[in-house]
Amino acid sequence: CNHFFGFASPDSPISRFRSDSSSNQASGGVWCELGSQILSRMTVGVATGASGRVHITVDGVLHDVTEWMAVHPGGKQIIESYAGRDATDVFVAMHSRAALDQLKKRAALSEDCVKAVVEESPLDKDFRELDAQLRREGLYSASKLWFAYKSVTTVGLGFVALYLTAVLHQTVLGALVLGLMFQQFGWLAHDCCHQQVFENRKLGDVLGLLFGAVANGFSPTWWKNKHNTHHATTNVIGADPDIDNMPYLAFDKFDLDRARPDELRLIRYQSWYFHPVISFLKISWCLQSLYFVIGADRNPSLYFRKQQRREAICLGIHYTWLLLFALLGTPSLLHALAFLVITQLAGGYFIAFVVLLNHMHLPKLHANMKFPEWVKLQIATTVDVRKGVLTDWFFGGLNYQIEHHCFPCLPRHNLSKVQERLRALCQKHDVPFEDPTMGVALRNLELWVEGLAKQAACRYAKICESS
Repeated sequence: CNHFFGFASPDSPISRFRSDSSSNQASGGVWCELGSQILSRMTVGVATGASGRVHITVDGVLHDVTEWMAVHPGGKQIIESYAGRDATDVFVAMHSRAALDQLKKRAALSEDCVKAVVEESPLDKDFRELDAQLRREGLYSASKLWFAYKSVTTVGLGFVALYLTAVLHQTVLGALVLGLMFQQFGWLAHDCCHQQVFENRKLGDVLGLLFGAVANGFSPTWWKNKHNTHHATTNVIGADPDIDNMPYLAFDKFDLDRARPDELRLIRYQSWYFHPVISFLKISWCLQSLYFVIGADRNPSLYFRKQQRREAICLGIHYTWLLLFALLGTPSLLHALAFLVITQLAGGYFIAFVVLLNHMHLPKLHANMKFPEWVKLQIATTVDVRKGVLTDWFFGGLNYQIEHHCFPCLPRHNLSKVQERLRALCQKHDVPFEDPTMGVALRNLELWVEGLAKQAACRYAKICESS
């Protein structure tokens, strides 16, 4: 949830914090009718002109956002993914009232804001009414006491890990518990970076730094740029960064289509190495965060450059406490090294296990393909995992992934209260709503990975026969 800019007329859907969903652009730069979105020729001419400008449509108004991309807190990637498209639903889902007020002022003052024709589907209408109802009921207001409890108990995991490691000399067990702490702090950072906790977004950003950078070694700015794009273009190949795992893992036939022969040779074994490989997720995120922060002063985004110093300090604090923990809490350098490796792999696996169950075996779409309105895209490319006390805790509320993707700023402790209402909405509009048990969800993922491995083996065999 990062500030963009916003507009709303008094009686428009966006004034109720909901509006139209996204359209898409067909290959070749030609607009077409997609789901509920019908954009006029006038809009096409402005959005796809040869001027090099970037335009998006929000609440029936076309905006030139070219200059704004450099200062957008969520990065320019998410804006570029909606260039020439209607972004109303995703805009409303990811932004605050202040951002909407800012866009309203911009629309009133700017001469480059023109009207666009965007029609509303029955699903869009009912979804916006549900969202407005959730806001009226106060479900978007977070329980500060609940988040305080989650923060304290997660810190408690760190002290348990310290006791196991330094007092009981249980290095492996202590490392596993610290890895679990990393996962749980990751969910808290996720909550804060989505601005679920405070209406004051500066406080949310501070906690995002604390839970993300200091506790976990992740750059919040890097993460938000990646994660917000994932929310906006879920499972869209060429747009969603979370599904690009080549050359090591293929999650769709499109990955196999673009794989080189040597990559196919490797991917045919991915069902064997899948679980070990995903445990490197935290190491990968930490390295990408370091690379991002070190190079932030050369980033074209002014907002990114402004975050460099404080994120560098926070990452420095993270690696300082982590090294001291390992060196002072273990009996030797070898034990310290083993401790560090296990914590990173365990934390990575615990995070990846949750993330991959929610999306990876579900339908993928190419950026040039036609796809439905934003809310239907979120539901079709996301799956819940059956609720339970342990599941809710371990998944950090992300077992309610469909609810989270439809209402990303809704505090996680309220997601379960929305599930049945969203399920009823899906049934009304004949949209599939899946919530298998964790075991079934895991098996579905493994079967998907195994099926692609077999396809890769067949393709590689054909290449070998023809050579």
